[in-house]
This record gives sequence, C-alpha cells and structure tokens, in this order.
Amino acid sequence: MLLSRRALMRMSVALGIANLPLPALASPRRVRRNIFSLTGRNDDLAAYIQAIGIMRSRPDDWSLRKQGNLHSSYGKHGSWLFFPWHRIDLLCFEAIIARLTGHSEFALPYWDYQENGFLPKNFYDPNYPLFYPGRAASTVNLAQQRWRDTRSADLLRDTFDMFVGTAGAAGRPEAFGHNLVHNAIGGDMTDLDRAPLDPIFYLHHCNVDRVWMTWQARHPNVPGPPAWRNTTLQGFFSGDGRMHTGTVASVVDPASLSYEYDALYPRQLFNVPDTPPPGMTRRETVAERSFRGAGKRRRNSPDLEARLPAEALAMMRADSEGMMKIEGTGTIAYDSANLAGKVVKVDAKTADAGTLRPVPITASTALLHLSGGGHHSMHHERVAHRFSFGDDITNLVGRSQGGIVLASSTERFDGGADSAPARAVALDYELKLTTTRWVA
Repeated sequence: MLLSRRALMRMSVALGIANLPLPALASPRRVRRNIFSLTGRNDDLAAYIQAIGIMRSRPDDWSLRKQGNLHSSYGKHGSWLFFPWHRIDLLCFEAIIARLTGHSEFALPYWDYQENGFLPKNFYDPNYPLFYPGRAASTVNLAQQRWRDTRSADLLRDTFDMFVGTAGAAGRPEAFGHNLVHNAIGGDMTDLDRAPLDPIFYLHHCNVDRVWMTWQARHPNVPGPPAWRNTTLQGFFSGDGRMHTGTVASVVDPASLSYEYDALYPRQLFNVPDTPPPGMTRRETVAERSFRGAGKRRRNSPDLEARLPAEALAMMRADSEGMMKIEGTGTIAYDSANLAGKVVKVDAKTADAGTLRPVPITASTALLHLSGGGHHSMHHERVAHRFSFGDDITNLVGRSQGGIVLASSTERFDGGADSAPARAVALDYELKLTTTRWVA
C-alpha cells in the first residue's frame, strides 16, 4: 500500500529542521524499495554503493565516521524518541547521498529480514563495496542465528505506549525486532559508536521506519502525547553541509514527508523469525541445562546484581553455530516507597564494567502484583516485576571474556533526575539452555 500521490505532493508541510530546506524534500515522490528487488542497474542501489565509497574515504563532516559520532552523541534509544530521531536521521542521510552522487531523487532501500533472513548477497563479498569487515561473521543468516522470540511488536493491537514507547521506556519494535537484528549481525552493529559504519545499518533502520509507518497507517487517530510531539531533536548533518534540529511533530505525519515505501509492512508481528535451512523442517532437542541465581546488593546502591554462572557462559560461548536456545526469566521486587512515577529496568552487562555497553533486558512500569510481608517491607508493600531475556544477551556474552551480571535499576518515568531512588529487595532468575540440531 502506497501513500497517495496527492498526500506526497503536500510539500509545503516541510520538516522544518532548523528552518533550512533539505535536498531530501526536493522531490515530490521518492519510493524506498526492498533491497532484494533491486538489480545492479537500479539508480538508488548504484548511488548507495557510490556514496558509501565516498563517505568511507572522506575525513570531514561528510564521512561515515561523522554519522557514527552523531548517532553516538545524539541518537535516541530506549524511549519514545527512538522512532522520530532515526526518521530525521535517515532523511538527512538520504540528502547527503543525493548531494554526493548527484542523484537528487535518491531513496534509501530497506532490508526486510523477516522475508529474507540472509544479508543481501554482495554485503558479505570482500570484493564488493558494501562489504564491511566489522561484523561478527562474514555471512549473516538470521534464521540460524536466533530463535523465534515470543516477544513481538503487534502492529494491530499495540497501543502508543507499547509500540512507540514512553519517555523512559523503549517501545516493542525497538526492544525486540530492532535490537535483535543488531545483536544477530554482531560486531560493530552492537556498538553505538560504530554501528553506522556498517552499510547494513541504514537498510535495517529503513525497515524499522517502514514498520512504524505501517503502525501509523493502522492507527491514524493516535497523534501521540503533546510532550512527545513538541520535543526538539538535534544531531543531524544534511546534504547542505549544515547541522539541523527538528521537532517530533515535523516528521510524525507520513503525509507530510517526501517518501513512501513500495509496500507497507505486511505482517501483524514484528520480530525476527526462526526458519530452517534448506532440506530441514524442525529443531530437535539434544540436551538441556537449567541454572538459578539470586541478586546481591551493589555497594552503596539501592539496586541488586545477579551474576550468571561461569558454566552457563562457557556453554553459550561454545555455541558458535547458534544452535542453543536461551530462555531466561526472573523477578525483580522493589519496596513500593519512592517507586511512584518510575520505570523498573533490568540490564545485562559485563561484570567488570568494561567498554561494552549494557544490554537492556526489560523496561516496564512496575504495575504487577503487590505482596506484603518480610522484614524489607514492614512499612511498605513490595512491587514485583517479571522479566525475561534470551538472544538479546548472546552477543554481549560472545564479545566479552569475563562474567555477566543482571542488574536492576529504576528511573523516573519522565526521564528526569531521580533524587529519591527506590530500593530493590529481591532479584532472582532462572536460565535454561537447550542445545538443538536441525533435522529433516
């Protein structure tokens, strides 16, 4: 389903980024297409290849390195600003390519990894311009590198808070499909600073934007809270060689944008499916192991940490072919004092607090069952929150040599400074590792 030509012609409703016109808005109709539908003669694919080569070789603000720095410094993640920040970023990136290549109607291709689980074939050919050595593997097959995850974004049923997110928590598309693809590709795609150096980064985010536009089409009467729409975003370098800012409201209406997709996202759920290789039909269980643990309080902290067993980490690190299913569940409980208006979070991170960034396991308002009792809650009740984890920690485990901990925390729902932290009173988890093999 394409947006109407009439809607696309309404170019008077511009982005309004720093009140400067962007080259990406000059064309009345640009169509972003599936990379697997493009041939080598396609102008958009040719321009993308040419621009990546130019941006790799430049040492200035037009470089891919500059894009990585902006993404690291200004990019929005883990909140309702994820979608609009990356939408503006893609528009500015398209404007840069249009400027560098002279292809004024350039439209970024997208990679639908639910339809095609492999990277486009030439992305892993060392002799091809779109090859990038900073991936965890030379080839990427999402069907074999992760399991079907029951945690999915639902484009029909998810509310605004569930899909787009809140001021202090990621929406489901970011937390599940988006993050899982970054982790499955591995290497620099898991590094906030370096991910934009990989040419697949922009095709991945183009598909994520397509998913958001599809949700918007299915929920046309959900404008979003004024506090979200009025937020000003920054950190965009565009085709005119200048830095820009823009509001969420400037890109929230698809009819006001300069592009459309050749087809909206056709599925109800957004995740990354687990499909068998040719000739195989199912996975067969070979062995199972379960591990349990409880949290300990960090020194001078209201929060808890639980260390994953060394034996479990060794088993996951030995799973080079991605045939192990990782199923983790747990409970984090807080004293209800000072918990109002906060988001409960659990992250996985390296135990030595090294250079790797924490991996979000869950982010949710603490609204589950209350239970009194225990010396921790003589004057207050406990609020317990269930969380789960799995493939979202595999790359963190694979890229580190030391221990991994699950760490609890809270933050204000509105994202402000927290002067009165809530106190965690219990953290426990169960980790189940199932080794499998494909069979016919």
